Amino acid sequence: MAHQRITIDSYELHTNYGYGWEHECTEFSWYGIKARMKEYRENVPGIRLKKVNRRIRIDSLEPGQHAGIIRQIASDRRYWLEERKKRKANLFVS
Repeated sequence: MAHQRITIDSYELHTNYGYGWEHECTEFSWYGIKARMKEYRENVPGIRLKKVNRRIRIDSLEPGQHAGIIRQIASDRRYWLEERKKRKANLFVS
């Protein structure tokens, strides 16, 4: 029987504007948190950012919530793979 996970990874974005660390948002995929961190760096120069990894037990989620999270993770992953393909294609165009 294949291994079945009992937790889901979540990533929290914490910012520090000089008054202490604050929780800004939570993403359930590494690709999503990477995008949020990039957006914050572009929009607010000089801000301090950190990513906090957490594990959430699947048992503690509401019944339909787990499937929604899995769909979001798959969607983020497809988006980032397409972006990577576009960047690689642009490297060889010039």
